[in-house]
Amino acid sequence: MNEKKDTLDLILKNKLQEGHNKEICEEVLTYIGDDKKKVDALVNIVGSSDKKLSQRASWVLGYVGERSHYHLVPHLGKLLEWMVEPNRHPAIRRNITRALQYVHLPEDFLGAVMDTCFRFLEDPKEAAAVKAFSISILENLWYEYPEIGDELRIILTTLMEDALPSFKVRARRLLSLLG
Repeated sequence: MNEKKDTLDLILKNKLQEGHNKEICEEVLTYIGDDKKKVDALVNIVGSSDKKLSQRASWVLGYVGERSHYHLVPHLGKLLEWMVEPNRHPAIRRNITRALQYVHLPEDFLGAVMDTCFRFLEDPKEAAAVKAFSISILENLWYEYPEIGDELRIILTTLMEDALPSFKVRARRLLSLLG
């Protein structure tokens, strides 16, 4: 076993076990900073079988995406897998989509991410936050692949009527860009 990796895992796990609040989230983010090995350790906790720790780590991961998104690229395969696993806590999906809206996706992952985000938008049972983050991800992809614009326009227009405010704000913004 790698002693350094085990130490990072233990430090992160101990901090995450202290509770689930903004202060602890910020402390963990400060500890991680821009350290790739610490991001790797956090991702491992997100994927762990400990549901409570996994959920708490995913909350931090959502903000890591904003601050150090490039460190998530090597983990995209795992993150996408966990995002759609039915037995994972919904917070995992929400926080992974939160993080992915900041990640420049390599070409190998574009189709899978695009397909997943469209499915999230069309799923009436999906959480509003996941749909909102999916809109942002699809907007980023639309800049590179404008051919998805027509499908986006149809889906967003159809869903606007019954949507929650978090969805409507992003949908209106993207619809105005789509023209």
